[in-house]
Amino acid sequence: MKLNINHITATAQSVGQIFWLMTVIFLSAHIDLQAQQAGYFVKLTDKNNSPFSLSRPHEFLSQRAIERRLKQNIGYDNADIPVNADYVSRIEECGVKIRHTSRWMNGVIISSNNTEAVEAVKNLPFVASVEKTKDAGRHKSTITKTADIDNHLKSTVFTTQLCMLNGSYLHQQGYTGAGMQIAIIDAGFYDANNTNALSHVFAQNRILGTKDFVGDGTPFFETSLHGMQVFSVMAAQTDEWLTGSAPDASYYLFRTEDLASEYPIEADYWVCAAELADSLGVDIIQSSVGYFNFDNATMNYTPAMLNGSTRISQAAQTATEKGMIVVNSAGNEGQKPWRYIITPADAPGVITVGAVGADAVRAPFSSQGYEHSGTIKPDVMAQGVATRIISTGNSYSTANGTSYSSPVIAGLTACLWQSSPNKTAAEIKDAIIRSANRWATPDLLYGYGIPNFKESMQIPTSVTDIDKVQAEIYPNPFTDRITVSIKEYSGVLKLSILSMGGKTIWAIEKSASCKFSFRVPPFLPGVYILKVECDNFALSRKIIRQ
Repeated sequence: MKLNINHITATAQSVGQIFWLMTVIFLSAHIDLQAQQAGYFVKLTDKNNSPFSLSRPHEFLSQRAIERRLKQNIGYDNADIPVNADYVSRIEECGVKIRHTSRWMNGVIISSNNTEAVEAVKNLPFVASVEKTKDAGRHKSTITKTADIDNHLKSTVFTTQLCMLNGSYLHQQGYTGAGMQIAIIDAGFYDANNTNALSHVFAQNRILGTKDFVGDGTPFFETSLHGMQVFSVMAAQTDEWLTGSAPDASYYLFRTEDLASEYPIEADYWVCAAELADSLGVDIIQSSVGYFNFDNATMNYTPAMLNGSTRISQAAQTATEKGMIVVNSAGNEGQKPWRYIITPADAPGVITVGAVGADAVRAPFSSQGYEHSGTIKPDVMAQGVATRIISTGNSYSTANGTSYSSPVIAGLTACLWQSSPNKTAAEIKDAIIRSANRWATPDLLYGYGIPNFKESMQIPTSVTDIDKVQAEIYPNPFTDRITVSIKEYSGVLKLSILSMGGKTIWAIEKSASCKFSFRVPPFLPGVYILKVECDNFALSRKIIRQ
């Protein structure tokens, strides 16, 4: 069918209002008593006397998860062991509701309106702390729940979001995500099971599972449209309008957002979803949610916490260390007082995605990095202005927001990994970043820039983990001299020091040498990035000048 672009272009603001009204209607019909209870995160002291053993990972990880670890030479640690079941039972005996458990954070999510029961939990000998993460009662949030959607922009420029990244080259080579597994963590997937452009995924049994972590009684496919639209950016297949970035991948759909309110408990649901993705053997997590302010302002995060310290960011980082690739939207705070990326986009190992228009110019709403975080964020950019999506009622539309630039990257990442199945998650991420058009001069607005996935396929294996290349950089912090020691490398060694804003302050090239020390020219004390590159690897590390 030939599409009339004028007929499918709607003001994004009106579309957003319709979406919001629809989700509120659905929620008001299904919110149950449990959703009105206060929520808490119970941190446990230990995992003593566990029946599980790291020598028997099949008892808590799927075979696919084990194989993913083996392929990347990733072992097991205490974070993999499930929470002590006896502790969970004793917590429940205090009269609270057990919502979920977190093995990575060694904690339990509970809900209760009985303050005496919560106090009883606090007094258990194996409980380290109890943090309130949600107020009691029914709420109508004053915070926009579609925090990563910026619908006030309008555009009549229609383009394929794949061509900008040379992602169409991957598809032309036959890499469309087949055999790869992607978990989408989002607010809901309204009517995805009845959407024509997604029907092939369901018909071919490539929806591997769904889980609602909110548990408010709403039928799974009757919540927010947001996740369905994100899903469509990756998986949709239409005759002319949209080819998703990974149309042949397999998907898990996880709901973690409670649209009736905004509280840290939802970030904890995200943690549990990421853990489930790990145990199932998922390759990539696509997340277009993030947090910084809440309905109870005393629970708000601060910019100083954009250093990977929140539980959700710790979990996102852990997910990358377990061999998954996590792709998260940067956020749409660029023109708002907050301005910065939102958690878990601050986690160093996450591929954080900002938004550009079809002209490759940064969208003003796209969140910027935080200069004191010690990492370059966002990592990369993709089209997040007039991104083609599938909307409600099987209609076609466009939308603005980093929510939609992120799944473009996530899907193409799956295709790239399909093309190079023997590479590790770290190597795939590194290849994407090194292909970006601002790789040599990153900053806190564009990160490393717009990737070129054709070039990503051709970048030789590069190791970003300093331990794997047996390299040392010391002292750190330093004053005027720093030493680089590398056991083995090939070619000319290139070193450069960049500001956290991406400006190259100093650079040098050295011929083969195992160890050398160099004096750094004068510049102000602070946090910088040292990049070390040669033929067979590249790495970057935060350094501090005193």
